[in-house]
Parts: sequence; structure tokens; C-alpha cells
Amino acid sequence: LVGIAVRLPSLYTKVAQPFNSINSDFYKDSGLDFERRTNLLLATIRENKLEELALASLEPGKKKIIILKLDPATIVSGQQGPKKLSDLVVYSKGKVSDIDQLAAAVLEVVNYIPTGYVVLDQSPNWLTTEKLNSFVDGSSFSPSFLLNLRENKSYLDQHLLTNLSTNEFYKLVTSVKKIQPERFELLNTDRYRTQLGFIDNKALANEIGGRMNDSKVVNGNYAVEVFNASGVEGLGQILKDVVVNLGVSIVQVSSTENTEEKSTVFVKDKSNFLAETLQKLLKAGLEKDTDIGSVDIKIVIGKDFGKFFDY
Repeated sequence: LVGIAVRLPSLYTKVAQPFNSINSDFYKDSGLDFERRTNLLLATIRENKLEELALASLEPGKKKIIILKLDPATIVSGQQGPKKLSDLVVYSKGKVSDIDQLAAAVLEVVNYIPTGYVVLDQSPNWLTTEKLNSFVDGSSFSPSFLLNLRENKSYLDQHLLTNLSTNEFYKLVTSVKKIQPERFELLNTDRYRTQLGFIDNKALANEIGGRMNDSKVVNGNYAVEVFNASGVEGLGQILKDVVVNLGVSIVQVSSTENTEEKSTVFVKDKSNFLAETLQKLLKAGLEKDTDIGSVDIKIVIGKDFGKFFDY
């Protein structure tokens, strides 16, 4: 313990330094709120190749973290033809430089919002329940853990890319650690892949049921209209499925050939939890409009969000 006390000032300086991140427009807004459902895009990359991919979903008070394991060879219906998920990671000088289209494609494939990302570059595979449990259980705040914290942070600084702050990262680990004992439920999406390599997202949603709904959205009992003015065919239906998977039962969808440059979320009365969630996803404006019909929220998808699906 004396050794820890001596090393604390320099240790704090090292640990408090931000993690490396990826320059991103999809993840432009900083800060994650772990008081609501959070879905993290998890990936392992080696030698400019996507080796592992998953979406981990957690919500306060729930006893399970659901992890949707995705084969990087899964096919997505791109605007320019079918693409593998692994083809949507951009590299520069041997490093990951862009995952915006990958994040959008994961949203399209599973219809859940990847609100954050944790990418390990040049790392062994780690997306198994055994290795995840080992990492979490080994991250207790014991003297031995504190003595190794500088070394652990040095490793993460070399291999970890994330939009989480250091505080959010350690808060996440601490929150997960409180869930015992079988904290991870891993669902391999391979069983929902068609012969052509696509995922049957309806079958996947039926299997998951309401387990990845956001409780605050369900309790809000919202009615929503999705209006696709992005110029990207089918994006309205994709966002409708996303809203349904958040926990909304009444969703209308329509589209127009006339495009809007900017996305906007309209609310009939006042801002609410779901409107703010969708505003953050779309990087949209939020406006009050009492003339949006029978719905509580109207989403207008503009070209600024549609650009992520140009693959």
C-alpha cells in the first residue's frame, strides 16, 4: 500500500489521460449516459482485417448484458450493391481511421443503435463470455490491480480505440462487475443468416423480444412518424424498425422524392426521452410543432444522416 501511495500522483496523471478515438461524424457527440440503455459496438481488428464484431446491450437494473455476435462476413444491402461488414472499415497507414459506415451497417443489420464503440486494434480475440468475464473480474480495485493500473492503461493506450472517456470506461467496468454471476448472454446471429449471407432481422427481433427495449421508451407510450427525406431508399423502414426495437408500438413510415439537407425531430408538446435519443442518433435539430397529426414525435431523415448509408 505504501508503494501505491508513492506512485499515486504520476499514476493518476497516466490513468486520467483520454483514450485514443476514431475521427467520426457518426459518433460526433461525446458523452454516454449509462442511466439509460446503452449499446456498444465491439470489434477486434488485426492486420487491417475485422476479426470480431458484436453489439453489447446493457441497461441499469437489468441482470443480463446481451451480446449480439456478428460474423464480419455478414452481408448488408448497400446502395451500391451487397457488401460484407468487414469491407466497411477504413484503414490508413495500418490503423483504423473510419468506422462510420460500419456503425450504420450494424444499425441496418440488427436494427439497434450502436451508441458507442470499443475497438481493439492488433489484439487477440476477446469477444467470448469467458474472456469478458475474466476482464471484468480482474478489474477490481484491489492493491494488485492498482499496482498494475499503469501497465493496463499503457496497453489500452496502444490498442484501444473508443469514444468513451476514461471516467466512462471505468464506470462501465464497475457497473458490469455488479451484475452477477452469469452477466453475459451471448447470441450468435449466424443462426439468423440466410443462404445469401444476410441476417433475417425480423427473426432476430422475435428471438430477442423486448429484452433490448429501453424501459424509459416503453413507459413513455409514444406514437411516432418516420418521414424519409434522405434520398436513401429503405432508410425510413430501417429507422422504423429501430424505433420499434426501442419499445414503441405505434410507428408510421412515409417517404418523399424531395430531399431535406438536415434531419429534424419534431415534438408536439415538449421534448421527451425518445425525442432526445433520436435527436442524438440523427445529429438533428429538435423543434416543437403542434401540427404533426396524431403522433407525439415526427422524425424527418435528411441527407446528413443518409450519407452514412452510402455504401
